[in-house]
Amino acid sequence: MKRKKILVTGVLLLLVLWGMRVWRVNKNYPDIPQKTYEAGEWVNLSGSQMEENDNRDGYYLRIDEKRILSTEEYLNLYAEVSEKTEYDELAKNQSLWKPDKVYLLTVTLKNESAHESTERGINWSFFYLYEKNRVLDFEPELYGFANRSAEGSPALSLKPGTEKKFYLPYGVYEERMGKDIGDLEKLPFQLIVSLWPVRNLVKVPD
Repeated sequence: MKRKKILVTGVLLLLVLWGMRVWRVNKNYPDIPQKTYEAGEWVNLSGSQMEENDNRDGYYLRIDEKRILSTEEYLNLYAEVSEKTEYDELAKNQSLWKPDKVYLLTVTLKNESAHESTERGINWSFFYLYEKNRVLDFEPELYGFANRSAEGSPALSLKPGTEKKFYLPYGVYEERMGKDIGDLEKLPFQLIVSLWPVRNLVKVPD
């Protein structure tokens, strides 16, 4: 009995010490400022990062439109018959996950840099949609169908003084969304375009 009490006391002490450590780390961790942009507003991506080696100086982003489609509708709009057949076969073999719906953003990207450089650019793979505790991830397999000039690559650079529209597909899965999948139009999703030194979010159009 005495040994059991000692064991319980030891476990409680460890839990207290662990809790104090978590509190101390959270207290000392710097708060990252956050800024929210409206849909249709140009967002300056210069100096902001989604990953460590991002260089997006001179780039600006604007969200123009959103559409919510079934995956079949999306494939019928953008994929060739052979591409749709191949995609469905991969999904059937569980080589990829086929979303129930596609949350599609039309965005405009422009480069106002003075000089051309392939070291500057963006990678759509790191952009994601967020709403409370929900996250919608970028769908690279679907992206290539709607963005032929990108040749399937989500990482790209634009020539200085040019701008271009892109179609960004995000997967919506019923097993994750539950009954809320029917209210997608009403959910106030925001596109996360940078994580530091400022967390920049852009509201999705109504």
